[in-house]
Amino acid sequence: MSIEEYREFHRRSLENPEDFWTEQAQAIDWHRPFDKVLDYENPPFSKWFVGGETNICHNAVDRHLEERGDQNALVYISTETDEQRTYTYRELYAEVAGGYLRDARVRPPRGDPLRRLRRVRGREPRNPHRRRETEGYGNDQRRQARR
Repeated sequence: MSIEEYREFHRRSLENPEDFWTEQAQAIDWHRPFDKVLDYENPPFSKWFVGGETNICHNAVDRHLEERGDQNALVYISTETDEQRTYTYRELYAEVAGGYLRDARVRPPRGDPLRRLRRVRGREPRNPHRRRETEGYGNDQRRQARR
């Protein structure tokens, strides 16, 4: 996008925000379409996309899996640790969905692509039924008794 195109884009957003954001909202998937793009009946408070419902994770990651699954979705660069990591849409999906499943203590079924990807990368989730040493009541007393 050239600087002239950007200026025109910005100008349109300021001059007619409702039409501009209605047009921009067509670029994402909606579970339930919005009834009104902007409700400014209680200034300075405003409500955008009133009545609409969308899923940010779906729009950011999931909907790109089929056509762009192997394309880079996220590049992580840490200037403090000199670490750099690139995630494709498929890998990012596995990280997000796998993290949710792990936090919910759900293990993907055998043959599930999430499980295979996590195993290949050495991140097979632990058995959710096995207690870690730091979990549960009474571990502090056991540690003190060992000392």
